[in-house]
Amino acid sequence: MACGRSGVIDYPNDAAIEGEAQRHALPIDVLVRDLARIVEVLNLTERGFLHKKSVLAGSMALRTAGSPRFTVYDADFSIGGDDQPRPDEIRSALSYADDDIEIKPGGEKPFDDRGSGWIFEPVTFDPIFTDFVSTDQFKADISLRGLVEDGVEAPLKVPYDLGLWDEPPVVWVMSIHEVIAEKTLGWCVHGLAKHYADLGYITGASLAGHITLESSRLREVLDAKLQTMSRLQPKRYANFPTIEDVIGKLKEFPAIDQNQWNGLIYPKTTAGTYELENVRKLIHGWLVPLFEGKVQRSPNP
Repeated sequence: MACGRSGVIDYPNDAAIEGEAQRHALPIDVLVRDLARIVEVLNLTERGFLHKKSVLAGSMALRTAGSPRFTVYDADFSIGGDDQPRPDEIRSALSYADDDIEIKPGGEKPFDDRGSGWIFEPVTFDPIFTDFVSTDQFKADISLRGLVEDGVEAPLKVPYDLGLWDEPPVVWVMSIHEVIAEKTLGWCVHGLAKHYADLGYITGASLAGHITLESSRLREVLDAKLQTMSRLQPKRYANFPTIEDVIGKLKEFPAIDQNQWNGLIYPKTTAGTYELENVRKLIHGWLVPLFEGKVQRSPNP
């Protein structure tokens, strides 16, 4: 299955890549790009760039909680604390090469004029380990908005079987309560379907006892995130002065175009679980009551 380990993973050969792509009905370029971003995460881990104040964030952080969704293009990281890296230090950390892949970040541009983060795009990669894809790219978003909670260490998982490692590597990720806060704002304020989908996954995992959620922490972290974002983007957040306004939006029926929802990529073996109506029922039936304090915590594992 594998070409062998020349770097941070055991690189798969083309037969294995093609087999997993067919089994899960995944585009091969999406699978290879996912591997490149996994390599990037492990590169940053080995360099010590990721730690409790500098974490893997966004949908890829949910891989440690077993999320099967493919994010397709982005890799998100969030940095807190006072000792924040310069753009050239970030670019150097993102650079990586071994016998099977080479990753080169391009130029950076700021999130905004408030110094809240950097976008490195494109981050190009040359996947030497496969003949299916030549040079491709992804985007690295580096948020400097700070963290409400310290990051946590958790094993990184992937929703496919390519024999990348003997034991899942441990990486620093954003706390689950902070991920939920960001996803909730991402949906309620920005209306992005991917965030609603991820909230549905988290809710289902908490009901199954795989993730422990506490109502008071959800509210506290959401409030802190809302205050930060309202300060950075006052016009965009003007309709959400309190977390009750955000929760009220979450309670509404989701106006999501079905084509946008169908564009989300899941392995074929799990896709049926994430029909929009199923996700809505999870969020309205469980996550909203947690935010409202009607339920104090998720079931014990």
